Amino acid sequence: MIYRLGAHAYNAFLDIGKDHDYKSLDDWRENYYTRKFNWREWENYYPGKFHCWEEKDDLDDFIDLYVRCSVKWLREPVLANCIAKPPTQLAAIPELPDDILAHIGKQAYNPLEPRATVHLSSASRGLRKLLTPELRQRLQEEHEAAAALCRKVGTSCKALRRAVVIDWDNEGLSVTDLTTLGTLGSVLPALEELYLYEHSASPDGVQRLAEKLGAGALPGLTSLNLGMSVGDAGALALAAALDRGALQRLMSLFLRFHAIGDAGLVALAPALRRLPALEHLHLSYPVGDEGLTALVAPPSPPAGALPAAAGGLKKLKRLNLNDTLITDAGCAALVEALDSGTLPALKQIHLDYIRTASTAAKEAVQAALARSRALTPKPRRCRGASWAFRK
Repeated sequence: MIYRLGAHAYNAFLDIGKDHDYKSLDDWRENYYTRKFNWREWENYYPGKFHCWEEKDDLDDFIDLYVRCSVKWLREPVLANCIAKPPTQLAAIPELPDDILAHIGKQAYNPLEPRATVHLSSASRGLRKLLTPELRQRLQEEHEAAAALCRKVGTSCKALRRAVVIDWDNEGLSVTDLTTLGTLGSVLPALEELYLYEHSASPDGVQRLAEKLGAGALPGLTSLNLGMSVGDAGALALAAALDRGALQRLMSLFLRFHAIGDAGLVALAPALRRLPALEHLHLSYPVGDEGLTALVAPPSPPAGALPAAAGGLKKLKRLNLNDTLITDAGCAALVEALDSGTLPALKQIHLDYIRTASTAAKEAVQAALARSRALTPKPRRCRGASWAFRK
């Protein structure tokens, strides 16, 4: 029993470490970063007991030490105190503080692979206390919901956890399914592209999905494509998720097929302007002048209010407004934003299939874009340096 517990706890923590980029035990024991640690050395102290301890307390202290030396943001103060301790002194190492244990327990909580959570919690007194019966029940319910979602889209929990691209096209996703996907946002670290197309989906689905995205959710996501109705409430929930710190690496956002209107874009625009890496933005019907103006030419903050956050679409390269309802007034707002340098990186503006704006107004936008691109400094090659090296 002790052997199984030790092996499961060790492997569970290794698996969790892959997702959260913890410092590995091999690196920790690299002889003050010079000699690679060999697990066989432990057999000198515990002959024939690889991943096995005679006393449960030894296992607890080892797991706590491993956790302590694995969390990135605890490297320096912990390594200074613990790296020189031989295995025979493990029992003298105290239990981790409650706040650190709470952080580790939160990172280990994974509805896609609940066994890792249970195995790791069983290996430490502090972590065992955190996994209460209520939390176990919640973990089981969330795992069952995640498994049902995976069955519906024809995948497995393991494959979903490791997915880099999710492309679900009219899979019949319900509000419950999208809510479940939102709860999994913190355990999908590898996901980079998410495509969801559900033409008949209720706007409540996107709202519930966004409401479940907590701080740091979907940390690797760079492209989000929502081919479904978002609605004003969904746009507001998505803005709140961005403000909480979700989707912070987002570079491309596609809101197609009647996703949001003016009220939704007005609610979402401030959060979009704060995204540090946003490069591509695709909007469609029924966005009009009011939403576009809030995005590219927001009003100045009132006296005494905090200044706008950094970002401001400074990296936006492509803006797709095809099939929207903008008029000549919206085009004029674009011209003003381009001439004022508000969109310095913009290279493409798509204004096709817009019947509410005149041809002259759309041509004026393209002319302003050409002026803006002409003013953008281009990287210069230092020919003199290469000539000097050739000499």
